[in-house]
Amino acid sequence: SSVWDFCYNGGRLGSPTLVAGPQEGNFHAADEFVEIDSVIDTTSILFHLLEEITRCSGATLPADH
Repeated sequence: SSVWDFCYNGGRLGSPTLVAGPQEGNFHAADEFVEIDSVIDTTSILFHLLEEITRCSGATLPADH
């Protein structure tokens, strides 16, 4: 099973899916790697996405985030 399988099957079943991750090389190979700057960028994007979802829901994040 892979991320693609989850997104494809989740979509078929009516479950919204989102896939996000850092840029990488040699996907699912013995010498697979990720670019550190991309990990940092992805973390920031996901944090801001969660921040926006939280804001839209009326909830609040802890002040020390």
